[in-house]
Amino acid sequence: MSINWGYILDGAGRPPVKSQRTILGLANVDMSEYGAAWQDRLPPRATRPRSALPGRELLLKAVAVGDTVHVVDMLCLGVSEPDVEWFVGELQARGATLVVHGGTKALEPGEDASELVKEFALARNALHMRTYRAKKSK
Repeated sequence: MSINWGYILDGAGRPPVKSQRTILGLANVDMSEYGAAWQDRLPPRATRPRSALPGRELLLKAVAVGDTVHVVDMLCLGVSEPDVEWFVGELQARGATLVVHGGTKALEPGEDASELVKEFALARNALHMRTYRAKKSK
């Protein structure tokens, strides 16, 4: 029996946790207290994402072949291109499908993840530009 897992990344530039929880619930992820959704809080300067995001590490230990992992937004995949590439690769190695709801992308095991990583990079760059412009206008 396959499981719908959810991953929530709380932090600057990411959708509010409440919105993420709502969308994951609509995707049939069990959002009960001990359900199938894992959550992390992004520290201000995450230089070592694997140790900074323990919920994601636990999610990877739970995922099995045929499962689906849902994230709400491209920016909820991680903190950098290499980090996202690693995370997506780990999901694929476990035989899981990844669904990114912002823009609705689905990546099956074995599919090329390079476009997804590029889209993450564009989204991250846009976030940095918005942040820069907001600081500059003050």
